[in-house]
Amino acid sequence: MKGERFLRRGRLRRFYRGDPRGLLLLWTPLPGALAYGVALLTQPQLVSAVYLALVGTGLAVGLLALTGPTRVRTALHRAAPQVYALLLLGAWLAALYLLPDHPATPGVAGAVPLYLPLISAVLFAQVAPGTAVVWSGATLLLLGLTGLPVPLLVAHAALLVALWAWCHTRAQLARSEARTQALHDLAHQDPLTGLLNRRALERDLVRAAEGWGLAVIDVDGLKRVNDTLGHAAGDDLLRRVAYGLARVAPPGSRAYRLGGDEFALLLPPGTAEAAEQLVAEVMREVRTVYAQGGASVGTACWRAGEAPDAWFTRADQAMYRHKGRARG
Repeated sequence: MKGERFLRRGRLRRFYRGDPRGLLLLWTPLPGALAYGVALLTQPQLVSAVYLALVGTGLAVGLLALTGPTRVRTALHRAAPQVYALLLLGAWLAALYLLPDHPATPGVAGAVPLYLPLISAVLFAQVAPGTAVVWSGATLLLLGLTGLPVPLLVAHAALLVALWAWCHTRAQLARSEARTQALHDLAHQDPLTGLLNRRALERDLVRAAEGWGLAVIDVDGLKRVNDTLGHAAGDDLLRRVAYGLARVAPPGSRAYRLGGDEFALLLPPGTAEAAEQLVAEVMREVRTVYAQGGASVGTACWRAGEAPDAWFTRADQAMYRHKGRARG
């Protein structure tokens, strides 16, 4: 039981700290309810069935949204800003028309414009900007028609415009970042296998430090597979090699397809010696489907002051020596 209570408290803490709707659900009803409760204890003349009903409804919504059944919480999370907007309208209308002379009315009337910006902000964070503008604008319009002072009306209208502009700018930035990322992926990713491509390898070789190893891998048998089984089978062989390299590569390493039947692994310090064994493991799996498959591997560790092209050439030459020994 203690563990369950701890987990429940942890979920609540994560919810209201990280989610703007949680902040709304937790804090919107509580200050008003606590202030009204303190006022009732000190000034019984402030008791009003209407105000008690509004405060009680707000508290019930907040508590159910935070601790109620899953379906209830989900529904209230979505509807919370609208529910609180209706409660604000109810409080405003009660203060102006039902209880204009009640001792609690000045406090209620003053709280409405204070809570309205919070509800609008959370609404914009929760739903599409167009929907948020409709709900917030409708609430503001009703408040204005029922007596909200013009300066407050203008201030809240300006806030809605600012929130809409912020959401619009954020959406534009998100689309721009997505396009930039897509172009980056196209420029640095091999479309057939999903591995990084030669351009990405050239970039990463410049960044590598002493001790890093480069393994160049040439897949044998691709032409025979293409000639006997078709190019679709050849593509499948390459994808299987790519998947295997990505799977067996040590932590911190990167796998690349350089083009055709040539691949590469950029290996952290201390792992280059195992490159040939890793590739052999991959090819054993590939040969269960394509018996013609094989691979030649050449490795080279970066030397201080060595240019990336020279490093790649040493690994490539080592791969061709391996290929020659295999043929011999």
